[in-house]
Amino acid sequence: MFQQNLAVCYEELGTVVAAERKLQEALDAYEQSLKIRQTLTGHNKSDLVMQRELSVGYKKVGDALTAQGDLADALTDYRFAFAISENLASQDSSNVDWQNNAAWSRYCIAKTLIRVKDGDRNEAKRLIFEGIDIITRLEHRGTLSSDAQDTLNKLNELAAAFTSLSSKH
Repeated sequence: MFQQNLAVCYEELGTVVAAERKLQEALDAYEQSLKIRQTLTGHNKSDLVMQRELSVGYKKVGDALTAQGDLADALTDYRFAFAISENLASQDSSNVDWQNNAAWSRYCIAKTLIRVKDGDRNEAKRLIFEGIDIITRLEHRGTLSSDAQDTLNKLNELAAAFTSLSSKH
């Protein structure tokens, strides 16, 4: 419990210093949070709440690396978050948070692939539309949260930008 609270404190510190554009400090704080979560998850892999927290930790590190322009390493962290979120989403299709997290992970990877020189555009396109499909299923079931709506909006924006970018090439 204390270690999880410490991980949350590091994450919150990272968010504060990221807002101040202290990118290296933010990355350092997010990495500390992630290390704690990795240790906690290693002790109990069946704790699905900690698994989700671990995926969030990877996403935060990916975000910090993206802000620093280190897209290749950000992509690695986003892929770790994706693997965890996929596992969670496959265990419970009715869990809106886990489904949204799976769609958001796709968004992060796709957005990064579009920005990376020689990024796999086909993978980016596939991930965008898989993410849209996940959120659309939530919408059809009437379980669309405001976070999931935000994810859908971002995915639709990315799809439009991708289509525009593709038509220029």
